Amino acid sequence: MAALLLVYVLLCSVLFTLWLPGPETAYRLDQDLLLPLGLLGTLAALLARRGAEGRTRWAWTGMLAAHLTLVAALIAESLHVHLGGPVREDGPVADLLFALISPPMVAGLLLLPSAPALARDRLKLVIDVLTLALAAGMAGWAGLVRWPQEAAARWGLPLPPLGPDKLAQLAGGLVFVVLGALVLLAPATPRTVRPARWLLFAGFLFGLSVLVFETPLGQLPALQTHKLLSVSGWALAELCFVLAALRQWQDATRRADLLLDNGALLSAALPYGALITLYLLFFASFPGDLRMREWSAAACFTATLLMLTRQGLVIHENVQIGVALRERTLALEESDRRKDELLTALAHQARHDALTGLLGRAAFTAHLEAAVRQASLTGEGLAVLFVDLDGFKAVNDTLGHAAGDALLREVAVRLRGAVPPPGLVARLSGDEFTALLPGLGGQEAERVAQAIIKGLSRPYLLAGRQAGVTGSVGLSVYPADATDADTLLGHADTAMYHAKARGKNAWRAYTPEMDPAAGIGPLLRGAAGRGEFTLHYQPQFDTLGRRVLALEALLRWTHPELGPVDPGRFIPVAEDSGLIVEIGAWVLDEACRQNAAWQRAGLAPVRVAVNVSPAQLAREAFAAEVGDTLRRHALAGTWLELEVTERLALREVERAVAVLREVRRLGVRVALDDFGQGHSSLGHLAHLPLDVLKVDRALIQDLGRAAQADRVTQAVVALGRGLGLEVVAEGVETPAQLAAAAALGCERTQGFLLGRPLPAAEIEPHLRLEAGQKPIQEGA
Repeated sequence: MAALLLVYVLLCSVLFTLWLPGPETAYRLDQDLLLPLGLLGTLAALLARRGAEGRTRWAWTGMLAAHLTLVAALIAESLHVHLGGPVREDGPVADLLFALISPPMVAGLLLLPSAPALARDRLKLVIDVLTLALAAGMAGWAGLVRWPQEAAARWGLPLPPLGPDKLAQLAGGLVFVVLGALVLLAPATPRTVRPARWLLFAGFLFGLSVLVFETPLGQLPALQTHKLLSVSGWALAELCFVLAALRQWQDATRRADLLLDNGALLSAALPYGALITLYLLFFASFPGDLRMREWSAAACFTATLLMLTRQGLVIHENVQIGVALRERTLALEESDRRKDELLTALAHQARHDALTGLLGRAAFTAHLEAAVRQASLTGEGLAVLFVDLDGFKAVNDTLGHAAGDALLREVAVRLRGAVPPPGLVARLSGDEFTALLPGLGGQEAERVAQAIIKGLSRPYLLAGRQAGVTGSVGLSVYPADATDADTLLGHADTAMYHAKARGKNAWRAYTPEMDPAAGIGPLLRGAAGRGEFTLHYQPQFDTLGRRVLALEALLRWTHPELGPVDPGRFIPVAEDSGLIVEIGAWVLDEACRQNAAWQRAGLAPVRVAVNVSPAQLAREAFAAEVGDTLRRHALAGTWLELEVTERLALREVERAVAVLREVRRLGVRVALDDFGQGHSSLGHLAHLPLDVLKVDRALIQDLGRAAQADRVTQAVVALGRGLGLEVVAEGVETPAQLAAAAALGCERTQGFLLGRPLPAAEIEPHLRLEAGQKPIQEGA
């Protein structure tokens, strides 16, 4: 609306002037038109200043001061005329005020913010402006002074000498050129400033056109009526300023911060165009004016030096850009290389054992499945050996874990030597190893088993002492014993246990009579009802090892005749026979009952973690069963944590996600156990509704042994923390591992160093010690 009003005032004033022609009318138009425009410009500058911040606010403050001075000068000029002064003269006060307009205006323009620039870029800007000023000065002097003088002398026109006022106009025109160049060539500016700069530049063009027009015509008395065009030009220049101020005020309210390009091609072309103009002036005119040619030559020489300097800066800039691009490329390549190394390390860690360099469980299973498929096509046989060390725990207890690690590495070397190619050797966990013998039948596999027994029975030199460790080996053969990978491996494991039962340091081949389902399977049925099951609780501490944060409930079975049965033997049997659902329900009920009893006794409330099998989660009613158990024992869901294994993350993900979400609605937390044992779960980790990530003990126990193993463990912990999960370090057995877990940012630690699994009665002293401290809050 303000812009339309200004256009309306301008048109009305021009029409009024044409209706009352005459030289006096044109001069009175200074007061009739420019004073209202000056007032509007002052108001617009005030609005722009109120909507600006930082340097922009100071810039519009300077331009507001310039317009206040302009209004004062126009008022002084009007008073001078109305008080009887000459119409064609401004008066001394008005002249002084007009002279004072430039300083605040120049300061405001220079304060308009621009994009951050290097010192080199600022020097280039100065060179460009100086070059344009040289060209404008020479062209202005030639076009506005020398050529009119020559034309007046040639045609006999009365041309008075060039007075101070006309010299001031020439100097003002040069100032307009410099300011316009600063506005036009400034580096990329904020979006809120760029439109205002272009409008101000247009105003400079209008002002410069007035000065260019007035200088030659003002010296001819017969053409004094040109004042109308002069006033119109100043009005248009003021109109551009008003529009620039209003645009700045509107854009500032939107607070746009993007940087835009400010005509890079034009900025680069203008200085060279100015240099060409100088050379054209030198060669095209003043053949007899030696002084003018000298000044032209000096200007050309100076501009050439400036352009050479500028070109040197451009070359230097290009070299720096090239160097920066090369450095950036090398940095990206180095980053990609490190990422590849990390991915390779992660893949290697997922497939190989970090301590021995042998294949890991997941990789061995994949090779075994592929070998079974190949054997089914070719009709060839294959054998699987399961190896377990005899006396390994004694080495760890007497000589230390470092000696135990050295023993495992030496065992790996001996196994590789005993297994002929293309056989494969893997470390499953702890002191358990397996070997795959493709293309070998029973007799050949038996000879390999005998070679393994012989090789492992040789003495070991550990920590300067000789140690005797033997091995027990179980053997199963495809297709006589089984036709699938899992059963083959399970039968070899069963045969190995029978070898241990025969006195160890021996090997046994699998027979159907060894079937665990036929042995301990029937004994498992009804064991819970007979009171043969108990729960042991292993504490989980903070990383300082001082405060119990949680307990993990671990199932133990003591048979009246067999005695204590290792969970590694009866849990797989329970899963295969389907008894795991019944046993898991008993474990959940007993853990909740015991925890509720502890809380009623006034012991420190603590969260108890219970392991859940995939078979339990496959039941649609599992979440309801958990809720019923909690209500039956009056236990809040926040004190229960369910642990699912990594195998769950590899199958039946959609069903597991739905069930676990229902469980979490009860306040129960969900943990992923043994993470890092395989590699396929990485793709499903983000989809499972988890609260806790338990880092596999193999990763924790490898800390400090190799830099690559440390990086892999760090990546796993960082992955869990990045997903917002609480991280638990399993298998902490040394102070160094505890310190490393704390340094990695694990919230909880669990292992033999801090506490072994204990019966409920023996774990109570820990809780009594905690009872005097602040209870663990939900989400701890």
